Amino acid sequence: MITENIAIKVKAVNDAQGTLKDIKYEIDASGRRIAVCTYVHVANSGISTYGLPDDIIPIVPVSTMFRYKPPEGLHFSITRRQLPLVPTYVFTDYKVQGQSMERAIIDLSYCHSLQSVYVMLSRAKSLKGIMILRSFPANKINQCLGQEFRNEFRRLDLLDKATKAKYTTCQSTFKDY
Repeated sequence: MITENIAIKVKAVNDAQGTLKDIKYEIDASGRRIAVCTYVHVANSGISTYGLPDDIIPIVPVSTMFRYKPPEGLHFSITRRQLPLVPTYVFTDYKVQGQSMERAIIDLSYCHSLQSVYVMLSRAKSLKGIMILRSFPANKINQCLGQEFRNEFRRLDLLDKATKAKYTTCQSTFKDY
């Protein structure tokens, strides 16, 4: 997953998902390998770069500077340089709301509500794309909807009935004209 907006026009943006295809390294003066470029396939990005297959985005390290002020009063400026990528990623149910995925491995044992179960089960485009990581207690899915949601559905139902009644009254009033 890309963690910064790198190239918006080619979908290399924060939270974009892709497949790492290659990493290029240099050896520093201490003999350490330092990543200087990665090549990430982002489906349908539309990028076509000379010498690379379509939809392969080269991503280079990004420098970030921050200040550290310990209680003793000294000030430090720290600069780090790293690739704006997260090599593996776990999504919470909140993070994936509104997203569609080809495949999802889900762990229902950590769900705290029926809504969480619903979000996790509904992110994959098909049942074939869902794998449940481990067994989970049946009460995770065999439970009643929370009282606050039942109250909200009741409120919406009453509002719907009131709207229909008002509409019906207006329709009969306009028939007389």
